Amino acid sequence: MADLSDLALSVLPALINAVGVGGTIAWGVISYKRTARREAQKPFREQQLALCMELARIVGRIGASQDDDAAEAERAFWRLYWGPLSVIEDQRVRDETGRLARDLRHRGYREPAERQQALQFRAVQVTSAIRNLIRTTWSVDLADLSSNPPHEER
Repeated sequence: MADLSDLALSVLPALINAVGVGGTIAWGVISYKRTARREAQKPFREQQLALCMELARIVGRIGASQDDDAAEAERAFWRLYWGPLSVIEDQRVRDETGRLARDLRHRGYREPAERQQALQFRAVQVTSAIRNLIRTTWSVDLADLSSNPPHEER
């Protein structure tokens, strides 16, 4: 019996050491993979952020004006909508930009103010979706505003 305990006491430190080395190697591999993945995604994420900010500026212009600036903003929106936006958007941004596109195409408004009010509402919805995409993708500590009503006229 004494031989068995002596054997256990002599093997135990080597076993603990092996488990420690194995754990350290595993942690290193996992950390490396996470870092490599994050670095590989970085160019896409940066482009996504740039396009999100551009879209937010464009829909802000659509919602804020009814003049030539709004017409140019609408053209810029369509260029993004039919092009690069479809590469970087998530489902909520896709849904909200689709609703804005539908409202931009709609011709049944009784007066310009009715159209502008609808576009302002959609602009707020799109920017809220963009905010949520940035919040979740970049792990930025922004409040989720999806349950709050859009801001009112000041």
